[in-house]
Amino acid sequence: MTTAATAPSQPADQQLQAPAQKTMGEVLAKRGIDEFQWNTLKNSLFPGAKTESVLMVIDYCRARKLDPMKKPCHIVPMKVKDQKTGEYDWRDVVMPGIYEYRTTAMRTGNYLGHSKPEYGAVVTVFGVEAPEWCEMTMYRRATNGARIEFPVRVYFCESCNTKFDKESKTDVANDRWSKAPIQMLTKVTEAAGLREAFPDEFGGEATAEEMEGRGGDVVDAQVVPAIQVPQRRTEPAVDTAAAATTAPEPVKEEPKADPVTAVLTITKGERVESSKTRGKTDEQVKGLGVNRVFFFLITDSTGRVSSTWSEAMYLTCGKLADEKTPVEIIAESVQGQQWPKLVEVSAVKS
Repeated sequence: MTTAATAPSQPADQQLQAPAQKTMGEVLAKRGIDEFQWNTLKNSLFPGAKTESVLMVIDYCRARKLDPMKKPCHIVPMKVKDQKTGEYDWRDVVMPGIYEYRTTAMRTGNYLGHSKPEYGAVVTVFGVEAPEWCEMTMYRRATNGARIEFPVRVYFCESCNTKFDKESKTDVANDRWSKAPIQMLTKVTEAAGLREAFPDEFGGEATAEEMEGRGGDVVDAQVVPAIQVPQRRTEPAVDTAAAATTAPEPVKEEPKADPVTAVLTITKGERVESSKTRGKTDEQVKGLGVNRVFFFLITDSTGRVSSTWSEAMYLTCGKLADEKTPVEIIAESVQGQQWPKLVEVSAVKS
């Protein structure tokens, strides 16, 4: 018979004490959430979601001064690659919904609404009959009280989220985009327009509606230690992962460059075809089930090139270039994009 070895006894003051585990009630109390609110969040608004993911929603809403009971954001599962191990893992990511975009825009006091959506001809893309594009114009109040227009056009072929169909061995629209193609295209267009009009408020983060169904998207992420932000003395620090040991690690994000403003003249405009169809014959494009889509490059007198998907902005730039009018150009660097994004172009009064 073997006898299990026992560890030598240690003085009481030298023994390691296990840290006290916080109860769920304590975790929720720190966030100002009562039992009834928690049950609604966990069982009605986000049914089936992990406890730590629902806690992330509460923390996200608290940071952005939103009411989690109105469901301004969504929990989106995404596949993430750990750069250290090279392994892929599913992770819940909190993403804003179109409701949050509308709320945040209205809070600025400068959002003046948008035009009625306009739609292109009905085409068949990824097995779905849908408008070729949706277009609307966002209106924002300038500092001088004038109304600024931000027209956007979003193409169905570039926005539709797809899945691979094993029978046809082609990409087809996923369930949500198949059931409500016009509704989804309209929401995506509205989100794109609000980002154009309010870049400081929304940055480059996509909405859950834009990412819906892209559960297989791969995000290269490097896991970094969490940064503890000092709290006021009257407000206890929030322990985000107290309720679970498997809470998602924070993802390191590269800083976004500030918009660049300068008084220049426009020297050149160029219409460029999207890389999806560039260099392909009409027959090859037809086989892909998509349409040719173009974006525009604007060169200023310093040689800097900015890009835009707005044909209206491109035509405005062309007119200003022909007239050799001095202009104020606001362009914003976007992570992963070759050219800065053209945010605004306006003539400078002499």
